[in-house]
Order: sequence, then C-alpha cells, then structure tokens
Amino acid sequence: MEALKRLAKRYFVGIKAEDMTRKRLLELFNEHGKNLVLIQIVDQKVYVIKHPAYLDGEARRSRIESILYLLSQILKKESLPNLEFLVCVSDSIQSDFPILSSIGFPGKAVIPIPLGATHGPDGGTQTQGFDRKIEEIYRQNKTIGPIEHKIKKAIFRGTLRLSKGTTHYTNSMRGKLFDISQKHRENLDVGFTNIDSQEPSIPKEALIFLLGKKPLLALADQQNYLANLCVGAWAGWADRIRILPHLDSVTLLHESACYEYFQPLMIDGIHFIKIDNSFENLIDSIDLLKSNLSLAKTIIQNANSFAKTYITELAFEVFLKAVIDELSARIPYQVLKSGLDNNFPVAYVSNFAKVIAHSEEIKRTLMGYPASTAERSRPQSIDSCSSSVMDSANLSSNFDQANVFQLLNTKVHGKTGFLCTQSDVIISELSGNFGNRREKDPAFNVDWNVNVKKIKAGIHLGAPGLPNYFHWMFQFLPRFHLAQKLIPHYQQIPILIHKLSLPFHNETLNEMNFGALNIIELKTSETIMVDDLFVPSMPSIHYHIPLWVTAFLRKQFIPLKLLPLTEKLYISRINSSNRKVENESKLIDKLKKNKFRIVELEQLSVREQAMLFSKASHVIAFHGAGLSNLVFCHPSAQVLEIFQETNVHPLYWSLSELMHLSYQYLVNHDALLTENSINKIEKWCDRAL
Repeated sequence: MEALKRLAKRYFVGIKAEDMTRKRLLELFNEHGKNLVLIQIVDQKVYVIKHPAYLDGEARRSRIESILYLLSQILKKESLPNLEFLVCVSDSIQSDFPILSSIGFPGKAVIPIPLGATHGPDGGTQTQGFDRKIEEIYRQNKTIGPIEHKIKKAIFRGTLRLSKGTTHYTNSMRGKLFDISQKHRENLDVGFTNIDSQEPSIPKEALIFLLGKKPLLALADQQNYLANLCVGAWAGWADRIRILPHLDSVTLLHESACYEYFQPLMIDGIHFIKIDNSFENLIDSIDLLKSNLSLAKTIIQNANSFAKTYITELAFEVFLKAVIDELSARIPYQVLKSGLDNNFPVAYVSNFAKVIAHSEEIKRTLMGYPASTAERSRPQSIDSCSSSVMDSANLSSNFDQANVFQLLNTKVHGKTGFLCTQSDVIISELSGNFGNRREKDPAFNVDWNVNVKKIKAGIHLGAPGLPNYFHWMFQFLPRFHLAQKLIPHYQQIPILIHKLSLPFHNETLNEMNFGALNIIELKTSETIMVDDLFVPSMPSIHYHIPLWVTAFLRKQFIPLKLLPLTEKLYISRINSSNRKVENESKLIDKLKKNKFRIVELEQLSVREQAMLFSKASHVIAFHGAGLSNLVFCHPSAQVLEIFQETNVHPLYWSLSELMHLSYQYLVNHDALLTENSINKIEKWCDRAL
C-alpha cells in the first residue's frame, strides 16, 4: 500500500499551496457547477454542497455515494483534517486546479480517485460492495477451463455513440474497431449492445441496420475469450479498466489520454498489452497471444495479483486518505465551519445538503445472529444440457451479522419502503434491494416532504414484494423474528408494513402472535417521519440464504421429531397465473404411475404445506415459489426442478444445498413439455426410486 501513498504524492507534483486559494475554488465551482460538488469535512462530519445548476443523474449520484461511502469508512478508523475540495461527478473536466475525478489527464491537476458508477460491465463498479463483486469474479475464474480451451479471439462489447458532426461511424474509435473486426473475424469478436447517434445525417436506426446489435454478454461469459479489449475514453472506460485486471483474460488496453488512479503502477507487457491509438498493433498482439499461450497465462496471473493488491475497497480507502493528506498539506486556509458563508450567493442555500455517514445515523445496533458463510456443490443437470446460469452460480456466500438498527429522524417512503435521512439522502444499505432498482424506481422522482405523517417510534418491516410467498417466508418473517428477539417491548411499538391481503399472510402472522400489535399501513401517497425507527436487517438477498433463517422457519412450522418419508410429490402449476405448463396432464399421467401425489399448494395452509414437505422423499416441480417449502424437507429428500429456458434461477438449488437435499434440474425449452423432457423425467424417477 506504500506504493499507493507514493502515487498520491506524485499526482500533486507541481501543485503549489499559493495556487490553491478559496477564490479560485469558488470560481471553478461557479464555472463548472453543473458537473461539480463541493465536499467539506468539518469536525469529523462530511457535508456536500451542490451548485444550483447541478444536473442530477444516476451516474452522478452513484459517484457521490462512492466518495461518501469511502469517507465514512475512513472516519470509522481514523480522524480526518478539516478541509474542502471539489469533486467532478460527470465524466471529467480538465483543470490546472486540483479537482478529484474518476479519471486523470497527463499535464493537468485533475486527481483520479476511485469513484464508482452504475453503468459499465455487469452493473458498473460502485465502491461499496466492490470486493463482493470481485469475489464472485474469482469464483467464476475457477470454473473457466484451461487457457487452451478458450476462444482464441479478443472480445469487445459496449456502446457505440456518434457525436454531432460525425461524418462516418469509423470516426469513432469503437466504430473503427468494428470495421477492423469485419476483416479479421478469426481474431476479433466486436459487437455493440447499445447504439446511439446525435448526428441527424446518421440516424440510429441506420446504424443498427448496418452494424447490428448484440445482446449483453456477462463478464463470466467474456472470460471464455483469450483477450478482452478496452476501447474508449472518459469515465465509462475507467469503470471497465477497474474490472478487467481481475478477469481470466488478457487485457488489451487501447491507448488513451486519460487514466484510472492505479494505472501508472501497471506495466505494458506485464499486466496488460497496450494497443496503439490507430489499432496498428492490434492484430499482431492477438496473434502473439494465440501463438504463445504461456505468455497470455503469465499476463493474466500478473494482472490478477496486481488487482488483488491495488484495486480493492481497502486500496480505495488507502489511496483516498493519501490524497486527502496531500490536499491538507497544501491548502493555504482553514475550514472552520461547515455550510455556507458570505462567499456563497444566497441562491446556494436551498441546494445545501448535509450528509452524515450512515454509522452516525444509527443510534444503536441490537446484535442478533453472528456472521456466517455457506458452501455449495455445483448444481447438476439430469442430462448433458446444462444451463450457463446454473454453471456460473456462486458456490459460496458470506453473510453479515443479523441485527436490528435503531435510527433517528428517518423518513419511510410509503410506495417503495425505502428509508432516507432528514436531509433526504437515501439510506441504501437498509432500503431492501434499492441498489438493484434505483434507476427505474420512482423514489428519486417524488417529493419526500409531501403528505408527511409523523410518529414517535416504529418498526419498519415494509417491502413491496410481500405478495410473493418466497419473499414473505424468507425475508419478512425472519425480519419480524429479529424484531421479536431483539427489540425490548416490541409489542408496544407500531409496525410499519405494506397492505397484507393473502391467506398465508394472516395464517403465518397469527402463528407468530402478530394480530395484537399496532399496525400502521404504508400508503403509496405518503411519507412517514419516525423519531425512533427500528429496522431489522434483510436476511436473504437473491439466492443467498443464511442458515439461521432456515432453522427459524423449521422450528416455527414443523415438529422437531422426524416423520417417516411417505410422500412423493409433484407440485402442479394448474392454478398458477404465470408460467403454466401447457401439457402438464401428460406428465401427471406418467407420474401417477410412479405413485406421485399431485399437489396444488394453493389449497393448503402453510402449516399443511410444511408438514407435507417434511414427509417427502421425492419432490418434482417447475420453478416457482412453492419450492420455498424445500426448507421443511428431510436431508435425504431428492429434488428435481424443471425450468423453462427463459426463466432459469439458482434459488432453490441454493436452498437445497443448505438443507443437504439431493438436487438436480432439467431445462425444457418453453411452456410445452417436449416428449424428450418427459422421458428424462421418467428416467429420473426410475433412478431415484
């Protein structure tokens, strides 16, 4: 990490204290205010000031969130000096005054720092959660075959944008790359997942017709290629280069005037191969890798080792702290108070937002189940037709400690259930799957201060996904269990929850003595301001389910005594509103001959479902929420899950692994079961029985 500290010092060479005046800072803020925010650190608190001309947007918000997250992490470990600095939250601006940005430029004072963004490969490179994303990549690396089996080409997937005044698509570097790929298809696989044009003479539709448009290709699939091309500039390019050194392919790095914070430490030929601006050495470089696979393997290993040291959340913190130290050593004036003073026009006042590190919003943490891990075996298909979704599923999970957080002065958004501070900053960590939905969710387009209802205390259990049986059983009920277990006198505190209307809602809540509690229904048209808000952590995200959740559900709904395994179950979808099986009766006839019981779960109570699955020796079902009941199965039970090709998901494989069930799956093309699929199911029954 000392190399990062030396690198930060190198970026400040030539920047003099006498040039870092507040007058110059404010001039830049006025000149470029739509692209900049002013960060102030005063007495260990962080403040953000936005110019009235500031242009909001998802990428900008995610970059502000990135630096606030890193600052909050640093403040948990050590003190920071009082100071202020400008951060560029657009692609970048070039300046002779030190401005922190996602990328730097040679000969300019712009200081590159690790700012995340939500665009880019596989959802972007936000700083928070970056390590978890990389862990998934390395797990995927282990599943990639030897380098000899890779596709001997370089791949590029990305966006093609033509600016106004462009005369031909090859005026764009990515357009030029596409042209080269058409002449060298044995070496290049180039495609655009998005095409846009601001030049009226080259309409978007014409470009799509001419160049074609390819679907997104996950990073896991891109690693099947020998090399991965990074072509472009500005911050979107920087997001990509932060990921590529972690991958299992050689990075071909196109020459560019800008760079990420760590790039001066990377060496051409050791960690990547540099491709010149005109692509003249591109084909020769690919041919070299194809003819010398040991060289390619060495470059990949070197890049991985570099990335594990210099492109991690800890490295982000170390480098940002080093940059702050360099700024503090040079700033020629003192920042004694936060907010606005006489140097700011009055118009700025309404745009001032105080942002508190989330650790300070939390009054206290009520600690529940400890952090844990889970390991899983690779999912097995019953035939040779495996699914890439299942093949790339994570084989391990890390779970944070299950807690209840007590927050002060917090707003609860009625429609989404999201939480925000008194200053309207969303608390993403405690807002359910906020991170996955932020671009399309209306939470950013509502006024949090309209129809505000104030209450003194509440327990927040709301979430729009409650009608789904799985989300109810594995998210809501465990969160209510945490509230019961950890919050003193929870019966006296109102419960904030969305409307409950389904039979399994009332049944399960009655089992847990919910009915006598004070309920406040979250309404889409209002916001609730809570003085003291208790928020149980979200236990199950995606297909990652901690063991304590399954133990709680089993204890709640089935007897401790093991029952004889007398049932062979087929879960029918005849009453389902979606993903119906068109010729299900044909399969049912076959299964009845094998003495399978045909079950319509909608006709059973939750406790009846639990008892039925606890006695099952075999379970066959199409993918659906009814398989949540696998949590009640005996460890020796055998499971066959059937997918439609467009709806493969590893959720119930993960649950089966957690419960030590024998799990296999079959992928059928669509809603019509083929004769071949029915025969395979019959053979599975013969083997299993």
